[in-house]
Amino acid sequence: MSIVLSLMALALATALGYLYFPGHHYLQQDTQIWLPVLAHAHDPAWFRHELIVTGAHIRLTIFDDVTLAMVRWLGVSIETALAAQQVLFRFLALLGVWLLARATGLSATASVLAATICGMGATIIGPAVLTVEYEPVPRGFAFGLTLLGLGLMAHQRHLLSGLSLGLAFAYHAPAVWPVLLVAGVVFLRAKKAAKAAQVRAMLGFGVFVLVLALSALMSESGPMNPLFARLSESHAELQRMRATYNWITLWGAPKQWLGQYLMLAVLAGLALWRLGKAIPVTVRPYLMALPAIGLLSVPLSYLLLEQARLAVIPQVQIMRSLIFTLMVAVMLMVLAGLKAASLGRWWESPCWLAPAFFIPMAPVWEGKAAAVYLLAAGLALLAALVLVLEKRHPRFAAAGVALVFAACFFAPQGLAKVRNYPKLGDGNLDGLITWAKTSTVRDDVFLFRDIGTRNEPGLFRARALRAVYVDWKGGGQVNYYESYANEWWRRWQRFMKPPFSTAELPALREAGVRYLVFRRAPQGMTEPPVFENEGYRVYRLP
Repeated sequence: MSIVLSLMALALATALGYLYFPGHHYLQQDTQIWLPVLAHAHDPAWFRHELIVTGAHIRLTIFDDVTLAMVRWLGVSIETALAAQQVLFRFLALLGVWLLARATGLSATASVLAATICGMGATIIGPAVLTVEYEPVPRGFAFGLTLLGLGLMAHQRHLLSGLSLGLAFAYHAPAVWPVLLVAGVVFLRAKKAAKAAQVRAMLGFGVFVLVLALSALMSESGPMNPLFARLSESHAELQRMRATYNWITLWGAPKQWLGQYLMLAVLAGLALWRLGKAIPVTVRPYLMALPAIGLLSVPLSYLLLEQARLAVIPQVQIMRSLIFTLMVAVMLMVLAGLKAASLGRWWESPCWLAPAFFIPMAPVWEGKAAAVYLLAAGLALLAALVLVLEKRHPRFAAAGVALVFAACFFAPQGLAKVRNYPKLGDGNLDGLITWAKTSTVRDDVFLFRDIGTRNEPGLFRARALRAVYVDWKGGGQVNYYESYANEWWRRWQRFMKPPFSTAELPALREAGVRYLVFRRAPQGMTEPPVFENEGYRVYRLP
């Protein structure tokens, strides 16, 4: 397979991964926060009365700058600009794995297969992060660029690698710090002959650090947090209640999950040992250290957050570096399995590949682990036999590669019944959104009074382009500014506790709420709703 065909195959893998598995979605989780922030930055007349924009944390990222530049210069919507970036950085992530596979001596075909398997994604339980983000968020963009940087490093393209890692840092610095930590150690220990290459990487990295610094200086979005401030007791309690993923003591069954990450780190070490000298020396220190850094981030977070209460830790969310423990383990297992198959050791290959196929189907472990692992083992055996046949029977091998390639996108949903994300919203919410866009003005403020912790208000906010006085999803910003956290909690306690009483109406009017939305008919409301369907009733406050 030529380089051109390889790039075409990676582009196809990107498209299939976007459309089918692991898939994509928009306005279900974090993009419910980003959309009003970006819309307000684009035109301050939008969301003037929205609480979320007061807690925006976009000062130290070029995510907003790039997105809004695309909106202004290309004339596209914010959604289109985000989707274009998401597709691009997913492709670059696959390209990074492909480059790493090629550097180990795998054929172009086997390298495409390696990138495709690694692109199936996985969920990092505990800190709540994904190796392939379903939504177009800066963390996902930065991680894709980080994988590209490692792939370029494997081919000694140090300047390009530095540029890739620098751009990743500018998009989302917390996603890159483990790689930068290793890079610093490598630089200090490098001999004179190797320091020149490290300097080129640092120059490339420095370009985007300078861009980020200039962007931060010109930004008017939000204050800067003190680096070594400590969390107050009230702020810490709010974070423990609303952002449990940052607090290891609040994880469900932490010993079980940590045991799995320890096992992954061991498998990464064994695969690295098995690959031996096939791994280029330029990237070997990173593949050795990153899984360990992910593990060490857990006790470090416990000490710095839960004991020292440093306010910067929930903002950086250092335990999310467990993503490197899992991703490096998957990459190395895939490379070890495909390398063994390409060398004719077909019996060894499935032992490495089966866990790599199993991990993306982890959401269905409970009650189905045996069946799912049989599926993973079958795919691993098929991939091994395909590469064994690659040199002897190229035509049969090509058909087999196509079959494994397709299975990566269709088997998890079709056979393992994996559903990475539920559908949010329905026809009733669509009707409410349409009514709000056509029958209300953009300064009107809504409150979903009886919806509890559901995410529909955030979807309504983003699609109807109307402010929501308070909702549960908006509380996800409590990690950043204490003033925001206190205001969100004050609003939530004051107006979201059941049951609703008409005695609240004067306070709601004074707070600026114009429309109350209910899922069930409220008691005591004498005026008829201004909008009603099977799912929602809307009342206008005079």
